[in-house]
Amino acid sequence: MTGERERVAAAYRRRAGVSARYALFDPANLRFVQQRERATLALLRWAGLEPLAGRRTLDVGCGSGGELVGFVRWGAWPTRLHGVDLLLDPLGTARRRLPQARWLCATG
Repeated sequence: MTGERERVAAAYRRRAGVSARYALFDPANLRFVQQRERATLALLRWAGLEPLAGRRTLDVGCGSGGELVGFVRWGAWPTRLHGVDLLLDPLGTARRRLPQARWLCATG
């Protein structure tokens, strides 16, 4: 594994056991997620990128695909979504979550 890929893999391993810390049942976490979603939608609107239907979208560093799942909720077509990550395991999860999208492992 390259140095950068190992660094990313180590970061994922460190966070693996703390997913409960980010649960949406915690009001602070829920507020943060909603605030980020509002900001993202406002930015897309400001940039004239709405509606999302038919637009190609690339998520670099997509991990398990959560952000692109959100784009589908906002009207993006799954077949026009593309995700790239350095690690295979999160991409496997992404493929199961959104099989119509295209997923690529960038190995350098």
